[in-house]
Amino acid sequence: MDSLTEQRLTSPNLPAPHLEHYSVLHCTMTLDVQTVVVFAVIVVLLLVNVILMFFLGTR
Repeated sequence: MDSLTEQRLTSPNLPAPHLEHYSVLHCTMTLDVQTVVVFAVIVVLLLVNVILMFFLGTR
């Protein structure tokens, strides 16, 4: 039983770096998506401000 538990404890250590690397990549992907969404929202707000200033300036 001790050898089996040792194998079960040591075997997950092999794919652990791959899973951690994948989780880091997944976190960076989600961060990239969040930054893209934030930039899109900022650009939309800037465009809305420019359009409102243009219409208010013409009126």
